[in-house]
Amino acid sequence: MGIKQVLGAIGAALLLGAIPAYAMPINGAVTVSDTFNKAFLPCAGGGIVSHCTELDPLGLGNTGGGTDDFAGIVAPAIVQSWIFATPGAVANEIAITGFSFDITSVDAIIPGTLFCGANACADSLTVAISGIVTGAGFDDTLFTGTLTLTGACTGKPVAGNCSPTASFSAGYSYSLAASGVAPPSVPEPATLLLIGIGLAGLGFMRRKSS
Repeated sequence: MGIKQVLGAIGAALLLGAIPAYAMPINGAVTVSDTFNKAFLPCAGGGIVSHCTELDPLGLGNTGGGTDDFAGIVAPAIVQSWIFATPGAVANEIAITGFSFDITSVDAIIPGTLFCGANACADSLTVAISGIVTGAGFDDTLFTGTLTLTGACTGKPVAGNCSPTASFSAGYSYSLAASGVAPPSVPEPATLLLIGIGLAGLGFMRRKSS
């Protein structure tokens, strides 16, 4: 193999790695909401949901408010439990018809203040998230969103908090927005192999010529 052939192999490998896919990135926004599993309420640390450390959905989520590529999706969503401190430990925490959302980062956790009235209290928790959404026929796309938990207890408050005998309930809502931007690309293994072969051949030719 001559130097020209080696350089040609390297150029071909780089060109293959640079050719964009014909699929389009995902655009649009969608919401997924349902009831929090009351067996986990109140969350440890005070309040109702303001100190929760994970999402524990009761069942399937409800999909709505879809725009652009998510428009018209009304089927139930598959929503998984996950721990806020370890995003990425669970794959595809949210799945709606044709799309899966994989949360890879928690960007902020904002607990709300517990407010009590004469016979009830309420609080909230907001978790800012980001990750990658995938869908058949689309390029992988970055997304951002928020997970909002809202909790309530009914029963006369005691010392500004829920009564130990209160009835607890909570809901959650994901607001998800696909950015239309693909994540940073990583060279395919085949491309890396071609580059490696090219560099090895180039080194061989240098040794041979010396």
